[in-house]
Amino acid sequence: GFSKNLYEGIGGSVLGLLGMLALYGLTFIAPYIAVAASFWWPTLFWPSIIAVGLNLSIRVLLAIRHNHPIEGLLLHPVAVAVLMAIAINSWRWNRKGAIRWSGRTYAARSNR
Repeated sequence: GFSKNLYEGIGGSVLGLLGMLALYGLTFIAPYIAVAASFWWPTLFWPSIIAVGLNLSIRVLLAIRHNHPIEGLLLHPVAVAVLMAIAINSWRWNRKGAIRWSGRTYAARSNR
């Protein structure tokens, strides 16, 4: 269902998709990769730890506010990576011109 709507939800624009992928990748995935990379480049250690701390603090606040399980904190980078994959899949479906989902076919935004 998300693949059907996500690309159109960000405006049906490749530029919007690339911006979303860059924003989410840099904000929610890159800090965790930078922590791992800090073993080889020690100057990355504190900036990446601070960025991961900010990520976790946002997730803690959202978990408390919306009564989500705290265990979701550990899976947040994975969930963001899956969301990014769904966004790319949504773009692929739209590019074909017709979106097939749940036994129905929908015209892509460019064909309406």
